[in-house]
Amino acid sequence: MAPPKNEQFFQEQLAKKRWEFWCSLPERLLDLSNEVSRLLEEDDRRDRLQNIYMLLHRMVGSAGTLGQLPLSDEARQFEQKVKALLNDGKTLQHANLDWLKPMSSRLSAVIVEPDGKRVDVVAARVPVEGQKSLIGVLESAPSEFASLERQLSPFNYRLQHFEHPLSAVSAGTVEGPQLVLINLSSFYDDACQRQALEAFCQRLEEQRIQVLFLAEEDRFDFRVFAAKKMAVGLFVKPLSVPKLTARIDQALARLSAPPERVMVVDDDDALAEHYKLVLEGAGMTVKVLRQADRIMDELTQFRPELVLMDLHMPEYSGTDLAAVIRQYDQWESLPIVYLSSETDMAEQIRAMRFGADDFLCKPVLDAQLVAAVHARIERARRLADQITKDSLTGLLRHASIKEHVAQEASRAMRDGQPLSVAMIDIDFFKSVNDTYGHPGGDLVISSLATLLKQRVRASDIVGRYGGEEFVVVLPNCDRQFAETILDNIRKLFARIDFDSAGKTFHCTFSAGIGVLDPSLGEKEEDLIAAADAALYRAKNSGRDRVM
Repeated sequence: MAPPKNEQFFQEQLAKKRWEFWCSLPERLLDLSNEVSRLLEEDDRRDRLQNIYMLLHRMVGSAGTLGQLPLSDEARQFEQKVKALLNDGKTLQHANLDWLKPMSSRLSAVIVEPDGKRVDVVAARVPVEGQKSLIGVLESAPSEFASLERQLSPFNYRLQHFEHPLSAVSAGTVEGPQLVLINLSSFYDDACQRQALEAFCQRLEEQRIQVLFLAEEDRFDFRVFAAKKMAVGLFVKPLSVPKLTARIDQALARLSAPPERVMVVDDDDALAEHYKLVLEGAGMTVKVLRQADRIMDELTQFRPELVLMDLHMPEYSGTDLAAVIRQYDQWESLPIVYLSSETDMAEQIRAMRFGADDFLCKPVLDAQLVAAVHARIERARRLADQITKDSLTGLLRHASIKEHVAQEASRAMRDGQPLSVAMIDIDFFKSVNDTYGHPGGDLVISSLATLLKQRVRASDIVGRYGGEEFVVVLPNCDRQFAETILDNIRKLFARIDFDSAGKTFHCTFSAGIGVLDPSLGEKEEDLIAAADAALYRAKNSGRDRVM
């Protein structure tokens, strides 16, 4: 007998969570490895060892819950040894910690895929220097594929070519790509090829591989076809490569986006807990608010991306709370969705006037609730990106990156952790624009933006400060480690072949690093000024260096 629909839904969501956790393991193990490397180089070891302990502690719990019991057991052994060492402060400074060096490889060796297959996750999935993101390409003309490959290679993509949908389906597509580019004009108008294309798109959907269409001309039937296939975009030739890569990066970034954050406000505890269970089963992070008069404090602490709110509650109504939320500028764009058994249309319309964005009538189907919340948050995230991010690079704009510098400086001062801020400037950029025009300049800027996003740590923040200048915020990172990260990126950037109007050229960048000194009570202006001064020294010292 088939499982009940709700149970089947939860099992599917649990499998998704296990898969997402498995995909996150390379980054988690890399963080551990980096912390161990820094620990062995430092004199003051306690804070660094505490970081390692917390990473292991979280891994023990997460791995045990999400289908990685051998990993949980192995991590627990390391966790207990680290904890014992922390508790015995007398021997910490002189202890031999070389036993931590093979930790990541030992943890990797016990990881299993969600289907139970043993695999070395670090060797299989952690990017190494020079490794590129794999993108599939369905294109009938080899010359067109070669042209696309030439245009996209500077953006750190590796392309896999399929000449026909049938060959792609018979090959089982590939397990590596997370996105496939399809030239719709090559296959759409021929009935047999279109049928094969339908089968290929179905295969991609089953494998949860995203699709982006290209076309020789802008046709409405192409647009409808792309919409039906839930494509992440349709680009008409001649291609704007910076815009195309920005859309590809955006699509790939969504795969690793953080869970949606939802606050539930409902006086019916059982119902609120049910909504929490349903949304958490869909991979979201949920907080139930039990004291309505604390809503502003809870918003500040939890920072939800959407509020689900009952309309009729005994002490404060949903309209009261929605109106209060809208009094604060920082919550002006926060999506608010009413959940209520109110069926009077006039009352619903009146309630919407108090700042809500949508109205769902109870009882709400679980799938409907998940779809409505997901769609609202997805739209809000895209709008926020348009407001806060640069259109060419997809990086934070000037004002937004400065806000992040301020936030990280405050956090570092509070926690007593190191913080580095780097200012980057492309060398002789005016000459690039003069020689290769603004398309050539945009190509260089977009390439560096992509490289920065791919090569910094997950905790680091990158922004376009203006023109050809970038800012990188590196929390919990001292000068030496910041120099290592940026110098590796500098070397990679210098190796990129840029192609503009048939001419190949190379570019370099200079970087300056400012480091927070907690004893001075520095602000974001001081950090940025220090990084800018170091950048000035790097340029005066011959460029193409980090100082």
